[in-house]
Amino acid sequence: MNDRYLFRGKRTDNGEWATGAYLERYHSTRLGTVDAIFASDENMTRRYPVYRGTVGQCTGCLDKHGARVFEGDVVKFEHPSPDVLNGTGVVAWNGEELAFEFSEPGAAAQYYGYSGDLYEIIGNVHDNPWLLGAAGI
Repeated sequence: MNDRYLFRGKRTDNGEWATGAYLERYHSTRLGTVDAIFASDENMTRRYPVYRGTVGQCTGCLDKHGARVFEGDVVKFEHPSPDVLNGTGVVAWNGEELAFEFSEPGAAAQYYGYSGDLYEIIGNVHDNPWLLGAAGI
């Protein structure tokens, strides 16, 4: 859980993702008041204005490929038990643990706390909105 302090957001200047510390309503002499990500370098000297609606916190979990999982990621969930419904869901953090939100008929509303070898990131809600249809959301 040591990565829970990390945030990511889409940069307003070029649409790329920035990862680091998030500061809401940062005042910049050059840009005015913006939401910003301070890049994860030694001195946190690089800062990028980001779109507030794209900011998501790292869950502290890794998917089966070792990628950091952030709120807003779309994941494919594959549980080996036939009693558990597999599918695609959106990552959320409920304040205590990782949750995958599904809205498929007959599916549990959320799955909690499963290990990273059961899911993989297939996109996110900002870059791949069409995946929300695959998740039934």
